[in-house]
Amino acid sequence: MIRKDEKTAVIEANRTHGTDTGSPEVQIAILTARINQLTEHLRVHIHDNHSRRGLYKMIGQRRKLLDYLMKKDIERYRAIIATLGFRKYEHRPGPRGSTPLPWLLFCKHPSAPHISGLAVGPVPYGGPV
Repeated sequence: MIRKDEKTAVIEANRTHGTDTGSPEVQIAILTARINQLTEHLRVHIHDNHSRRGLYKMIGQRRKLLDYLMKKDIERYRAIIATLGFRKYEHRPGPRGSTPLPWLLFCKHPSAPHISGLAVGPVPYGGPV
């Protein structure tokens, strides 16, 4: 569980106006903090499948909120992706049905200054050449 002071700090950092506590950006940031904390827990307690189910549900809820935000306002979506440092992958099949290769849609890649944080189209995984 995320502590109250940590949650308040996350809300303060991501709110859109003075009394904002429930905008999609704030909800996504809170879920991200909880997901990161639970991920660390599961690295220690590998067989804790009940918590793993909760993690999967939180990831699905965050994905739904991100999809909603992308549909409503793409600029707010891009801003929250850049702020939290997410990567969104689209899996496409490799040549002749081999294992799927991840194609990078949005990448915050330190060695790609020309992308400036967000790529517009599909770029092969592995970074710019």
